[in-house]
Amino acid sequence: MAVRKPKEIEAGLSKKGFLKESGGRHTLYRLWVEGKKTGITTAVSAKEEYTKDLLMFMRKGLRLDTNQELLNLIDCPMSEKEYLDKLRTKNLKI
Repeated sequence: MAVRKPKEIEAGLSKKGFLKESGGRHTLYRLWVEGKKTGITTAVSAKEEYTKDLLMFMRKGLRLDTNQELLNLIDCPMSEKEYLDKLRTKNLKI
């Protein structure tokens, strides 16, 4: 699995409806849909880069099934609509 820098992750999440919230040591990103916040969140630390283990942990919090889906979300081949559709097929309340 590829490595991603925090700025790349933050940029990708920001394009998919995630908004930055204040947090402790990490920056929290929460998914907002149609002006309403959801329970889907992830934290991004100031760590220099995210390796396989941290990316897999993030993938689970974002309710994605595969590592490739996470990379597609971060790198932008997956649109916000595609991500929301994927969550809805899992009957997640968003």
